[in-house]
Amino acid sequence: MGEGIVGAVLSVLVAATVALADEPTAETVVLSPTRYATNAETPFRLNLLKARQAAAAAPEDAMLHVRHGDWANAIADFEEALVAYREAVRLEPTPERRMKLGLVAAGIGRVEEAVAALRLAAGAEWSRRGEVAERLLLVHLDAGDRAGAEALARQQGWLTWDRQDCRVPLPSASPLTARLMALFTQPDWSECLVDAAMTLTDWGYARLGHRLMNEAIARTDNDWLRERAAAFLRMRLPVHEVPILAESLNGVGIRLARSGQDTDAIAVYERALAVDPQFSWALNNLGQAYAKRGDDAQALECYRRAVAVNPSHLRAWRNVGNAATRLKRYDEAIEAYQRALTLDPDDGRTHADHGSALYKAGRRTEGIQAMQRGLRLDPGLKDFREFLDRELGQDTRTGPTPFSVR
Repeated sequence: MGEGIVGAVLSVLVAATVALADEPTAETVVLSPTRYATNAETPFRLNLLKARQAAAAAPEDAMLHVRHGDWANAIADFEEALVAYREAVRLEPTPERRMKLGLVAAGIGRVEEAVAALRLAAGAEWSRRGEVAERLLLVHLDAGDRAGAEALARQQGWLTWDRQDCRVPLPSASPLTARLMALFTQPDWSECLVDAAMTLTDWGYARLGHRLMNEAIARTDNDWLRERAAAFLRMRLPVHEVPILAESLNGVGIRLARSGQDTDAIAVYERALAVDPQFSWALNNLGQAYAKRGDDAQALECYRRAVAVNPSHLRAWRNVGNAATRLKRYDEAIEAYQRALTLDPDDGRTHADHGSALYKAGRRTEGIQAMQRGLRLDPGLKDFREFLDRELGQDTRTGPTPFSVR
């Protein structure tokens, strides 16, 4: 996008109160929703408005464009953030600004622009060059560019061909990157791919986690590892490859929720679901946002939708049980916990929660037994231990342990 177009787009974005002559497209609403927002202003949206106005008032101040981009990115207004960061880079092309530009571009699938910006940021002399290189590695892998990923790894000195164990740390990279090097140096070492896929999943990379876990399953001849990987894939990851935009929106929603910005988080999760209605992570997270606001009925509906599109979503089944219990819908809660235990029979918390629902439903003996099973599996469940101590009395020989837990 040339300089003139950047200026034109910025002027349109700044004129937030001017009526639009044309109807927004679905893509524009997803990528740049604040232009069309009708809901009440939130603190983050107000900060974005101020940053937008400040950048418009001083168009040659690169730092103001950076702040504009930061606030737009914070509420997942990716298109506006991209324009702001491009202008900041045009004015003062620092490595950090290139990094910000590259990460936003990557998050909406603009791979060429992302790679170009991140490559320049990783090649500059500054404190975060290694971190940027590792993020660039993930961009290459997510895009299916193994050749680009391998070339980057070689350039960064990550490919140590005499490493016998990919779990051995690399001096200049994270444990995740060290494990990912097995793709190139130890193609038969599936255990490292499983570990990498689990880490990526925990970090919110559903697409790459899904892809690497499937690759590990296909590569390994170890039955135990294959079963472990298949169980994780089934319980933790979506059943399909999620669009990059939906994944990025879900990630921003999580950050907003953690910052206490529940209204914005809910809006962003809804946008993720507009991109991919089958994305059970976003449905589950949307339910958690409603639960945090005390709206258990709406939360339960979200969790139900999550398990409907992904019947193996373990955490969503647990959340169905939790929300149904709070709503005193004990039959539904009991069934949900049973489904969760079918997926993961060794989870102590789920056994204990199942027991609590049974107990509240009037099935006292079954409930106590289920809570005791939970405590045997997870002795750290202090709230259940204290409940059973009150209900059954303490075992004076061993301290605060319910008699029949032993």
